[in-house]
Parts: sequence; structure tokens; C-alpha cells
Amino acid sequence: MISLFCFVFHIMEHLTRWGANRFNIAMHWDGYGKEHKSIGSASVYFTPDKEGFVTSGLLWAPGLLVFYCQGQEIGRWANARVASVPAHLMFTLPAGGWDNDWLDHARLPDEFVIDYVRVWQQAAE
Repeated sequence: MISLFCFVFHIMEHLTRWGANRFNIAMHWDGYGKEHKSIGSASVYFTPDKEGFVTSGLLWAPGLLVFYCQGQEIGRWANARVASVPAHLMFTLPAGGWDNDWLDHARLPDEFVIDYVRVWQQAAE
């Protein structure tokens, strides 16, 4: 069976069990079955800005991913398989987490506030 190449980029992945001011970055590819591959960070700690927001970013270029938090580079991954095809942005706030994490009802309700999203295409050189 041929596996279709597809990347999933987690620019900011947060679980409530980690507490405030911590997230991970992750990349997944080749599906979520037997061929699944992934790489990412163990933990990224940050300080919100004066209004309580965090700015995350991703520079996505053919063969290169550079992740940012509050304007500082926090991760870099170079691989010839990094796609240069159109993609979709997705924003989620999973309730709970994975690996048998339970939803802590004491932490609800919770908010996922997005102040702005900015996307642009770099000019060709």
C-alpha cells in the first residue's frame, strides 16, 4: 500500500495537565497508521504579553520549518520532504488531551481567544 505524503504541523499544542504557559510543537506525517512518523519538542515555556496573549508562528518554506514563540525561534526542522503544496489553517482547543488524559472539569469553562491570524506568501527571489 502506498502512503500519501501529508504533513500536520502543531504550531502550539497545549494540554491542561501541563498548566499555564507551556506548550509543545509537533509535526506528523505519513498518516496515523502503521507508517506514522512524528517529531517535535518536549516543552516550550513562555510568558504571555501584557494583555495575556502569546504569539506563535511558523515559517514554512520548501524543505524547512522554523517555529516561533513571542518573536523568538523555538524550533527548526529541515527535511527535503517538507511540502511546498497549498495547505489549510486549523485552530482547535481539544478538551482534555491524549494518552488517557481526563478532562479536568475544575478548569472549565476555558477560552480559546484568537486576536488575529496573519498569513502571507514570501516574494519569489
